Amino acid sequence: MSGLFVRRGAPASNLQEILAGARACRWDQTGAGGDQHAFTIALNSLLGTRLKPIAGYPGTQEIMLAIERGELDGIVGYSWGVARAATGMILRRGRLKIVMQLGLQKHKELPDVPMLDEFVTKQQDRLVLDMIFSRQAMGRPLVAPPGLDPRLGTALREAFAEAMRDPQLIAEGAKMDLELGIRVWR
Repeated sequence: MSGLFVRRGAPASNLQEILAGARACRWDQTGAGGDQHAFTIALNSLLGTRLKPIAGYPGTQEIMLAIERGELDGIVGYSWGVARAATGMILRRGRLKIVMQLGLQKHKELPDVPMLDEFVTKQQDRLVLDMIFSRQAMGRPLVAPPGLDPRLGTALREAFAEAMRDPQLIAEGAKMDLELGIRVWR
């Protein structure tokens, strides 16, 4: 699950102001076609926000630095797991806050942060949201080529599942405050 985050001191400082679209806010974007671009367009089109994408940032670290300097007003499509682990201090100090969850399922750690779909009423718009955000359920997918020997596919799935149950991996992930999980699709 990712989110819409806004920095303290932005022209629109909370979700109501962002949804009202009264003030254009400068939002991150690494480039056309990326998640941040697609999410920004979806929010502007479906909810009437006025997020102004500023393209050209090579990655999240540069975006976060631009937010700290006040060049950008927020970040869209930032993974909650990454935000919590990588920018936890900024979140705890209130310099950046998540105002909306972007995804198909509410995150258990954010029960009071509204989901995007709470603001979309048309069935056609909900289908657009499903299409855009359904891939987030996969996180970082691992795939194999077509025609793979089924025995090898089974062995790879079992090995990956075993690794995800490894106590050392789980302990290291917990130290880093990472969310670890596995889902198998066939």
